[in-house]
Amino acid sequence: MLPERESFFQQGLLVMILTGPVFLSPVAMEWLIWPLLLNALWCLRPVIGKGFSEVLSRIWPAAMLLAFAGWSLLSALWSPTQAGIAWFWSLAQGWLAVVCFIALVQSLVRRGINLQQLLWYTAVLVAAVALFSVLWQLLVVGKTIGYRSFRLYSAGYESFANLYNPIDAGLYYGVFATVLVSVLAGTSKQSVRVISVVALVPLLVYLVLTYSRGALFSFLAGCLVIMAFGGRRRFLYALGCIAVLSVVFVVFGDTIFQAELDKGFNGREPIWAYGVELIQQAPWLGHGAGAIFEYHIPRSGVSYPFAHNYLMTLWIHYGLIGLVLFLGSVLSVLWQCWCCRDSAGSRLVAALLVFGFVAIQSYVDELVRVPHQYWLLIWLPLGMYNFRKAFLDKGFPA
Repeated sequence: MLPERESFFQQGLLVMILTGPVFLSPVAMEWLIWPLLLNALWCLRPVIGKGFSEVLSRIWPAAMLLAFAGWSLLSALWSPTQAGIAWFWSLAQGWLAVVCFIALVQSLVRRGINLQQLLWYTAVLVAAVALFSVLWQLLVVGKTIGYRSFRLYSAGYESFANLYNPIDAGLYYGVFATVLVSVLAGTSKQSVRVISVVALVPLLVYLVLTYSRGALFSFLAGCLVIMAFGGRRRFLYALGCIAVLSVVFVVFGDTIFQAELDKGFNGREPIWAYGVELIQQAPWLGHGAGAIFEYHIPRSGVSYPFAHNYLMTLWIHYGLIGLVLFLGSVLSVLWQCWCCRDSAGSRLVAALLVFGFVAIQSYVDELVRVPHQYWLLIWLPLGMYNFRKAFLDKGFPA
């Protein structure tokens, strides 16, 4: 495969994965694992030539991630359920897909592709989809902005742009809103600024109308990272985006605030308490891959199959060892980004990683899976980091 054609194929595949949640069906998203696998096998050629240990020595956060992957697979040995073996193969398939995705992103970084620019173009496209979805629901379908009337049925037109869940929709659109804020804070090109501001409006409106606090707090956390990474202009742009989000809250006023007050923790306290009980039973090794989490609300007939907190889920399944390995890979990347915080790439990687880290605290059930929108929360920024010198000094063209 010629280098130019290979790069074009990889960029197209990455855009398909990023936009797949709104343009493709879940089944079609799963089929993307095959071109990912073929691309990863092609990218292994230089790794085999240099030696695996040499590569890992240069990207040690990835080594911690691979250690976490190995530990999670090993935990199937002490799973208390007969489904442990089935979970082993399911995890193996998920990790294969995740590693292939990270290899795809790193290959683009190694080729000098400006991922920030590619993500910006993708974010503008996704913003157009968000605008269509909001206008369709409010003007054509006639939905109101009430909590129950809009939130549960605000997923595009039939199967197009249908994310099936308002929390997932908020997280998905929030990722691209964070990309736009990062680019807006770093570029000096007037046309890019204008387009970024225009594209942010439908994304922020959609984000608020999902009534998802996890997505809102994640976006605010990403903006705070952009502010913290220095520069008066970056601070003002990020502060301006937070102000715009606050204005949207004021416009929709009592409807949103009252809904938040009514929800409280939305019934998560007993779920978390049940998770703590499971952790105390096996704090170090965990209960193993495939361990059943099923909290039944007394006298209601309602049950919850996951802990509504991904870190708690990791601790339950893989113990403190697995949790530390996962946190080590994420926090080490954040530290390296902070050490070179003057570059545009480090700012974007850190903002997306903090967005994802906050997002997984409230709802996400599993990150290790075949192609899925949750990949954008952790695996995308981790993949953008690993060849740091090739990307973090490369910002959006002025």
